[in-house]
Amino acid sequence: MSQQGLLYCRASDMVVASATVALTSGTANAAFPLVNLYDLNPAKVFKATGTSCTITFTYGGAQRWQAFALITHNLPGATVTLTNNGGMASQPITVPSDAEDGLSVDPFLDLRYVTGNSATVWTLTITGASANVAIGEVVAASTLRQMPVRWNLVQGEDIPVRRNRTAYGISLTYPLGVRSRRLSGTLIHEKFRADLLSLKRGALGVGRGFLVIPELLVNDAWFMRHTDTDNDWTRVNSAHSQMSIALEEVGRGPGV
Repeated sequence: MSQQGLLYCRASDMVVASATVALTSGTANAAFPLVNLYDLNPAKVFKATGTSCTITFTYGGAQRWQAFALITHNLPGATVTLTNNGGMASQPITVPSDAEDGLSVDPFLDLRYVTGNSATVWTLTITGASANVAIGEVVAASTLRQMPVRWNLVQGEDIPVRRNRTAYGISLTYPLGVRSRRLSGTLIHEKFRADLLSLKRGALGVGRGFLVIPELLVNDAWFMRHTDTDNDWTRVNSAHSQMSIALEEVGRGPGV
């Protein structure tokens, strides 16, 4: 993890749901409609009927995007770009190869310092996918925030399997094809206590997911939620409170 700590957005920073979302090129699979892109459930995917599509996000007034991410997808090898009508240069989205377990690695764009990152129409264009386009969640954040944590940040993941042992002692394992990542750590300064409280209150405790980017230089966005409903901290002195953060990945399902 870099010294700048976690990058994240609050649930209230996510602005896709406030746009009029339309499929302006391509056709949606009726069983997997476009609304699935922004239902906060990455396991419930949108699917197109072809390998290319264009999706527009239209606002009544100019809307700033500071971050953009695709959560759960089948787009390795595809050409994916983000444009807008606010003068922003076309932004290519580099889609990593799937992880070794076959699940997607989810790309993001840091648009904080990109000229023209406020517009009324944002356009996501996908061409050349290896199969019919499928995306679990699109996240666009009006603000990308920073939360330093101590160096003892703990990151991990769970890869569940179903295991049975026969009467003869033979262990039979059935991988479930899913994965859940987690991270936890301790805030390093009093002023970030208020930030964490705002994050947790805005997420309704464990109720809503939000974007987390553990490492700015690693093209892998995480869509996470808090693991518990408690808000506890220790006041060491007026400038220093110890407050832990514990997050888990919102269930992605077995991929697309």
